[in-house]
Amino acid sequence: MVARVLRSVETRAGDANGVGSIRWKTWKSALPYKLEFDSEIVRIERHKLIEARAFGELDGGCGNLRRSPPTEPAFNTIGS
Repeated sequence: MVARVLRSVETRAGDANGVGSIRWKTWKSALPYKLEFDSEIVRIERHKLIEARAFGELDGGCGNLRRSPPTEPAFNTIGS
């Protein structure tokens, strides 16, 4: 089972590009519990990268979502 987002609610709007926005999310994976946390968009490079910071039940660090060659998306996390 792949982790999936069950709910995503914007709690603070960001700028015109979405930077600074905060979303409250509920995730579910193969583990027998749900994970709820906020994530703030820190940086966006259009069509290349979305970088976010998580806090709440998932806290600290920073992750980025970027398109890896040729077409596979990749998510990398950087611990705090």
